[in-house]
Amino acid sequence: MKCQHGAVGRDWQRHLVNIGPDKIKAGLHEHRGAFLALPEVLAVAAKAHPQVRAVVNRFALYAAALRMAIAAELLPWSVEEADAGIIACMQRWVLQRGNFDTAGEVVRAARQVERELVSGLDENFIHIHKTGGRWKPLTEADELKQKTPERFDGYVKPDNVLLWPGALRRRCNGIDPVEIARHLQQRGVLIPGDDGMARPEQVLGSKVHRFYVLSRARLTP
Repeated sequence: MKCQHGAVGRDWQRHLVNIGPDKIKAGLHEHRGAFLALPEVLAVAAKAHPQVRAVVNRFALYAAALRMAIAAELLPWSVEEADAGIIACMQRWVLQRGNFDTAGEVVRAARQVERELVSGLDENFIHIHKTGGRWKPLTEADELKQKTPERFDGYVKPDNVLLWPGALRRRCNGIDPVEIARHLQQRGVLIPGDDGMARPEQVLGSKVHRFYVLSRARLTP
C-alpha cells in the first residue's frame, strides 16, 4: 500500500508541475465560483453578514480543491458527493454559530476594536504634541517610530487618536469597516469628517492625511 500511495503522490506532483501555477489558480477560481453558485450556498450567503460570508468563501476553497482532486482521479468520489459533504459541514457550522445578527456582530467587533486600540496605544501608535505651533513626536521613542510610520496604526494627539483607514480594516475581523465606523460614530467615539467617516488631519510636516479620528475620552477599554 505504501508503494501504491507513493506512486499516486508522485503522479499528482507530476500533474501539478505539468499544469503549472497559473492553471492551478484558474482551476481553483473556476471551481470555487461553481460551488458558490449552488442554490444551497447562495441561500446561506444571501442572508449572512460579512463575517459569515468570509467563512463561506473558505468552504468554497475547500470544495474547489476537492473538485480538482476528483478531476485528477485522486479521490473515488463524484463532484456532487464532495459538494454535498462540504455544504453539510458549512450548514452545521452556521447552525452552531447560531446567529445572523448583523447588528450584534458589528457591536461585538467594534468593542473588540476599541479594546485593542486602547491596549495598544503605546505600542502601535506614534504619540505627538504641539510645540511652537507645530506637531512633533512626544518622546525619543516616538521619533524613532516616525522613521517608519507605515508600521504603526496612526498617531495619538492629547485628545484624539488618529487611525489610518487601513489599520481599521485590518482589525475588523471580516466585518465591514464602514459599519464599525458608523457604530463608533453613533456612540460618540468617532469624530466624523464631511463624508461622515474619515477626516483630514495634519500630523508631522505640512501634509494633511485622512484618518478615522477617535475621541480618547470616549474610547472604552
